Amino acid sequence: QPIFINMVESGEASGTLPLVLVRLAEFMEAQVRLRSKIAGAMTYPLIMAIVGGTLMMGIFTFVIPKIALVFQGMHKKLPWYTELVMNISHFLVNYWWAVIMGIATSVWLTRRYVATESGRVKKDRYLLKAPLFGEVVRMIAMSRFASTMATLLNGGVPLVTAMGIVKAVVGNEIISAAIIDARENITEGQSMSEPLRRSGEFSSLLLHMISIGERTGELPTMLDMVAKNYEEQVNSKIERLTTMLEPLMIVFMGISVGIIVMSVFMPLLDLQKIQH
Repeated sequence: QPIFINMVESGEASGTLPLVLVRLAEFMEAQVRLRSKIAGAMTYPLIMAIVGGTLMMGIFTFVIPKIALVFQGMHKKLPWYTELVMNISHFLVNYWWAVIMGIATSVWLTRRYVATESGRVKKDRYLLKAPLFGEVVRMIAMSRFASTMATLLNGGVPLVTAMGIVKAVVGNEIISAAIIDARENITEGQSMSEPLRRSGEFSSLLLHMISIGERTGELPTMLDMVAKNYEEQVNSKIERLTTMLEPLMIVFMGISVGIIVMSVFMPLLDLQKIQH
């Protein structure tokens, strides 16, 4: 990766290679911690989604078809919501292959589109504005920007070169484009904080710390401080989101199953009342 190549070259030229390698190790540890935290937070909601989807498919493909046989002997018009559930069940039982093909095709087309430049830009713009998760995505990008810049500058890599490397690390095309624009302005003699501020994509905290670092000559230190601050904020935000998602998913699954059960059993209850 460019970050390793440039830092090792800088360390060899300045005679500080052992220190540079230690900083690289610390940087990688921080990135691994962040990725592990995100992966761990998404594990439970993913398992819940799989279990919930499997449960719903089981109800539609095994339970409802047997109840539908009872309705066939009823000479009574079913409510629209019951007919809707019956039709969905009939479609899934008889055209399950079409559902699988449709999902596989949608995933394939989406991945192909996201692999294009315009697709990546639209996806990253949506992620930054997405409800609940948009703030976390931006925080993660800010943390990667600050930690990578601090590591590179501490390793003796020139500012302009560091900006060229960090654009590929933030993991978001929108923020990468803002970094590229800022880098072009920096080569013309401007400070780093002003062009970043004009992009509108960087947080006020990060811009403030960069401005202080540029005035005091302690830019790497300020960036390292803000990177640690964002790492703590990301951890806290992910924990809150996970805590909030768990009951929301349980409630959603409960309501969904409840609606299906009521749609199917209400006509049966009405039939029982008529018979009595």
